[in-house]
Amino acid sequence: MKGLNFLISITLIIIVIFSPLFLLMNNIFLTQEFYKQSIQKSSKMTKNEYLFYADQIIKYFFNNQGNVVIKDENGHNINDFFTEEETLHMIDVKRIIRFVFILLIISLVTLFALFKKIKFKIVSNALILSFVALSIIGTILYFNFDRSFYIFHKIFFRNQYWLLPENDMLIRMFPENFFYDYAITWFVISCFPGFILILFKRFGHLKSSS
Repeated sequence: MKGLNFLISITLIIIVIFSPLFLLMNNIFLTQEFYKQSIQKSSKMTKNEYLFYADQIIKYFFNNQGNVVIKDENGHNINDFFTEEETLHMIDVKRIIRFVFILLIISLVTLFALFKKIKFKIVSNALILSFVALSIIGTILYFNFDRSFYIFHKIFFRNQYWLLPENDMLIRMFPENFFYDYAITWFVISCFPGFILILFKRFGHLKSSS
């Protein structure tokens, strides 16, 4: 029984932490960052062009193409849109995203299969543990994102392709501050269920004691 409870807790934690990673891959967030990061100035794209090309990049992470292929509005390939180093880096990014996505799907299927075994205490403990862990990580990112961003790349990328020049299109479309906002928003959303539960427990306890 302890092993089953542990499995349920792990799947819940994975779902809570990683679901927002994919939920933020949408035009609302991209549009917000387009204006906030002045991407029009750096990329020389209009908002619609930016969303058009960014959508192709996001879809690449979930399709079976070996290399990212960017097409223009007429469906023709743009062969020089990215450099070879940018393409190789996105192949590495794709591997990580697909691994996390598969892990998330497995967790959702597992949780669904064990739905009848789920107890409120297990959910409560998993959400609170997620909240504490994410709060710590989020605080580190907020106050020292540059160093955290560097360490992340050193750990998950075994090559130097992520060290791209500032004038490369991938950097102009997705500058470091874009990922800062992405990370902070991701952690805030992930923390939300645990935060609500803590408030519920706190104020519910006060209400029942009065």
